[in-house]
Amino acid sequence: MAAEGEVFGEMASPSEWIPHVHAFVDLSLSQDHHDACLGKIVSFIKTDMLTLEILVKEMEMYLTTSDAVTRARGILLLAQVLVSLVSKPIDVAAVHSLIDFFTSRLADWQAIHGALIGCVALLRRYSAVGMVSTCDARNLAQSFLVNLQVQALAQADRKLCFELLECLLSAHPDALRPLGDDLVYGVCEAIDEEKDPWCLLHCFRIVELLVDLFPDPSGPLASFSKDIFEILGRYFPIYFTHAKDDTLDVKREDLSRALMNALSSTPLFEPFCIPLLLEKLTSSLQIAKIDALKYLSHCVIQYGSDRMSNHAKAIWLSLKDIIFTFSSSQEPVTSSTLELLENQSKENEVMKEALMCWANCVLVCDGSNEVFLPLMMQDSDVVMIFSSITGDYCWAHMSTECKKRLNALGSLVYVAAKVSSTCCTKVIESFFPRLMDLLGISSRDVPLDSVPEVNNSLSIKLNSGALFLCIELLTACRNLAVDLVSRDVSSQCVPSQHGWFHLLQNFAEPLVLGLRFALSSAESTIIKNQAIEGTDGICVVRCLQILATFPGCFSPLPEAVFGDILRSFILVIADSCREKALWKHSLKNLVQIGSSIEKFGDPKRCISYKNIVVERSLSWPMHESSVPLSVKLEVLFDIGTTRVDFAVRILEGLKEILSSNLIEALVKGNHVCAKIATSVLNCLSIRLLPWISTCGMAQLVSANLRTYTNSVVQIRELPCSELWSFMTLLSACSPLSSMTCVDESLILPENLCKQNSCKSFREPSLISWFFDQDAGKESKDEAFLLLSESLWLYLSTILEINLGLQEHGLFDALMLMMRLAVSYCTEEHQTLIVMKGYQILMAKTSFLHRDSCFFSASASEDIIRRTTASYFSLFDKWLVSLLASVVIALRPRVILPDVWMLLKIFTVAVITGLEAAAQALGSMVNKWPTALDTDIVGACTLEDALDFILKIVCDSSRWNNQSVKCVSLANIQKNITHINIDGGCFVDTHAVVGIAWITKGLVMRGHEKVKNMATFLLECLLSSGRVKHLTVQIDNGSFKDKSVESFEDKSFEASISAADAFQLISSDSEVSLNKIFHASIRPLYKQRFYASMMPLISHNIAESDFSVTRSLLYRALGHIICNAPLVAVLSESKKIVPLLLDGLSTLSEEQLNKNLIYSLLLVLSGILVDEIGKEAVLDNMASIINNLVQLVSFPHMMVVRETAIQCLIAISGLPQVQIFPYGRQVLKAIRRALDDQKRSVRQEAVRCHHAWASITSKVV
Repeated sequence: MAAEGEVFGEMASPSEWIPHVHAFVDLSLSQDHHDACLGKIVSFIKTDMLTLEILVKEMEMYLTTSDAVTRARGILLLAQVLVSLVSKPIDVAAVHSLIDFFTSRLADWQAIHGALIGCVALLRRYSAVGMVSTCDARNLAQSFLVNLQVQALAQADRKLCFELLECLLSAHPDALRPLGDDLVYGVCEAIDEEKDPWCLLHCFRIVELLVDLFPDPSGPLASFSKDIFEILGRYFPIYFTHAKDDTLDVKREDLSRALMNALSSTPLFEPFCIPLLLEKLTSSLQIAKIDALKYLSHCVIQYGSDRMSNHAKAIWLSLKDIIFTFSSSQEPVTSSTLELLENQSKENEVMKEALMCWANCVLVCDGSNEVFLPLMMQDSDVVMIFSSITGDYCWAHMSTECKKRLNALGSLVYVAAKVSSTCCTKVIESFFPRLMDLLGISSRDVPLDSVPEVNNSLSIKLNSGALFLCIELLTACRNLAVDLVSRDVSSQCVPSQHGWFHLLQNFAEPLVLGLRFALSSAESTIIKNQAIEGTDGICVVRCLQILATFPGCFSPLPEAVFGDILRSFILVIADSCREKALWKHSLKNLVQIGSSIEKFGDPKRCISYKNIVVERSLSWPMHESSVPLSVKLEVLFDIGTTRVDFAVRILEGLKEILSSNLIEALVKGNHVCAKIATSVLNCLSIRLLPWISTCGMAQLVSANLRTYTNSVVQIRELPCSELWSFMTLLSACSPLSSMTCVDESLILPENLCKQNSCKSFREPSLISWFFDQDAGKESKDEAFLLLSESLWLYLSTILEINLGLQEHGLFDALMLMMRLAVSYCTEEHQTLIVMKGYQILMAKTSFLHRDSCFFSASASEDIIRRTTASYFSLFDKWLVSLLASVVIALRPRVILPDVWMLLKIFTVAVITGLEAAAQALGSMVNKWPTALDTDIVGACTLEDALDFILKIVCDSSRWNNQSVKCVSLANIQKNITHINIDGGCFVDTHAVVGIAWITKGLVMRGHEKVKNMATFLLECLLSSGRVKHLTVQIDNGSFKDKSVESFEDKSFEASISAADAFQLISSDSEVSLNKIFHASIRPLYKQRFYASMMPLISHNIAESDFSVTRSLLYRALGHIICNAPLVAVLSESKKIVPLLLDGLSTLSEEQLNKNLIYSLLLVLSGILVDEIGKEAVLDNMASIINNLVQLVSFPHMMVVRETAIQCLIAISGLPQVQIFPYGRQVLKAIRRALDDQKRSVRQEAVRCHHAWASITSKVV
């Protein structure tokens, strides 16, 4: 009777699985067949249809046969089965039998591969599923040491040997420990002379495990330590390079790291390792020097202070030599130790590694056997540097060598002081008082309100070198304090326990006073020329910033002095005309101070910063010329990004600024105020809105609402225009997560708005909501929405009473604000916003009230008959543009109010020249739903919408030219056919732009009608050739009047627009159809458009009989090639290169094409340097050389000449047999370029002449 819950599986019959064993042993079968047979056998065992015991019994003949090949295959099969069963429980007795069998097979060299695999598979098992016993592991290790000569085996078998050793050492250390010297000797013999990267990784790991096995300094490892190090030392530095096509996963960095861990694994290697590393520090190979520094840095920590003290002087001298050699000679504006260490790039890696090694040297001896710091402090070079800086007062007077040594010393003291509080105290006590003496600063108390005399010693001793070292020391102290605070250990956050803090406290106030005096002094010639101007002034600013950014409890400054530093920075910025670099750095440091307040959460300093920096910046008059408007706005926005509450206050201040300036601009026509309002709006749109969207709106919106509560109450008595300006700013600054709002009671009666009266508004009921702290999220979202809707009403009102918004781009700035604000809204809120805009448009535009035919489904001809350039009033255009801005920014699922009416309005607006409407049409087409929803008002299919747009475009052309018949998608074929154009008709330029935006929307979503619309644009382009042909016929008939000339000019302009439309379609746009405005973007859309248009355009180029048409076709082709990914161009380089060269030749005849020529040259240069395009380049070498030689003298653009010469340089690297015949032609053209007016062209010409002269001088 079976136990309860026990399930017996049905055993497989031998006939089911034995054939798989036979097949695996048969070498005549493929490897795939062998793998399939192995899988079948494993599956039988995993499902308990076959046991290991039965398998081994049935395989006995294969495991013990005298046939070596069959025996090897049988053992391999059993081993591979065990690999697949590593997690399946196996009886301990079975494990013992199996490991005993495989151990015995290690002596069978012909079956060694399978035996090793089986041993490793069994060693990797853990106790829960049955693992190898200690006794069996010892027997396996002894057999391994006796029977195997590892280095005589193949790579795969050597790797298995090392894996076996690694498993034994890591899983069975107790079994191997009694083997003692025999084990160590066997490991040395196994790893000696190994070269395979994978095997070396295991070798280095085995050494680490061996060290863990015998940690006793007098144990078995001690007598072999020199031998092991000699084996390992041969690999240093690692020179293994990883090929691009190599399938190995091991990299040089992996090998180097493993070797470093092995060399530093035991102090027994110290007598041999440190001298080797010090020797490699003098190597001329940078990779050897970097690795030596990394290894030395690691070994110093692992070996300990007692052993490292023996090498302290040698290490110090080597590190000092490297640091002084590789130190930068740049001024501290562009280099500092902190920036060097935090920089993740590979630049100056030697210097970085040397400083990190120096830090570890100081750290390992901290508090016990202090040997490295005294070596630095007493070094003769350090003493000499201090002596040298006493004579040089400013950076301008210092030699390059002096700057280099000073930077080196600054790095050394920074790193040493940053290591620990104890080291910092010793470094500060040694260096800081001497630096203060050089600066003329004493530790005596100086009243903060006293102002030094001009002849005071401080004003004379502003020593740049001493100030730079002071900055490095203060930075180290500040960063050490930050580390202590971040550890959150209460005992370490007591400044009184740190000696360096007391010393800084004694000097901090006098130092700040002196530096502030240096910044504010304008009378002392020495200070004015040396401290205020150039690098020295920037050093003063940086020093003040460091003193102001200590964490609160470690700050050496009282609050009053902190405020004085902020005032000094504000004064420097206010005097921005004095020196740009100085106020830029002052602003940067002010931002860093604000960020540190946010980081450490110091409430007192936050209040000081807000009162001194934020409020004073807002108090600057915007009309004042002493501080440029751009500077004021940059200061406000940079400061606002440091803290949310600062941003809220700045938003409030900007509201007041924008409100007052909009009143002056719109009501009184003040042009200066219009410029200010435009600048503020642009900064809000371009800088602040994206920042708010990334930093999160929850805090900002809630704080913003509370801040604006009082403002809402205060503006109750304002005229409607000022109230609107306030609402505009508020709606633009709060809509990111869910568009802001006001109560409906704020909406003014229309007659009141038109009167522009100063009557009081009733207090909005929304104010009670502002004060309600318990308002839920739902009600807040509703409030946001209502405020955004009110934007439409106030904007439409102010546009109706004042048409001065066009001044200084004010209306464009408002449109950009509207577009970006809406783009951040949710779908639900966007739906309500576009509905509000549509309602206002329907109610207030004059053209809709004039033409009732807009409301008819079949009255497009009646609309077009009346459509002229003045069809829309200025007010109508602005309202349509605002609605277009909203439509552009909508998410794809937002439902439009009346699709058919919007199509009519936007299409007619496009014909009258309103580009925003064209962008809106492109956005609508791009986001058009795939399925028709009949519940939506005015819903239609995308094909119907495109037919309607084309009909209006052609109707407008017909009424203008009396010759275009109706066109639709159905009669635009996939190849170019004339669309019933009689004579020389053209589609208007504005209509071409509209079609281009629509085509762009289709291209980005990957719609099937792309080629139809692109074909229509090509037909518009081709019409120019027919017009030229018609003009020639008229000339031959001796008749030509002004109307014909006007017709020809307009046709050519439209054709150029059609050619340039392909640039608009294939390039990226910042104003519409991008990710910000939620465009539908299909992957690889540019490649698809390129692939579909190239055959079409190239065919028309070949068929064209008119030179003008050919030029325009090449212009369109050039735009497509330039905007296509280079990979796509390279894939068809054989077809593209001839067309590209013909295009360059044709387009270079006109100055109009200079930018396109430059872009085509960039594409050509990409083909020249890529291996894929090499064949196409060699096939067209003569044409390429001829074109480039001509462009070397291109008179209209310098970069064209420069790029053409660079292409010739690239060609010089091709096989000389192919390019030798063109050498004289190239050199003749380059000699002319040697006299070019532009220096960069002359420099490239020299390089090119040298490259080609060396080619022509050789005899092939």
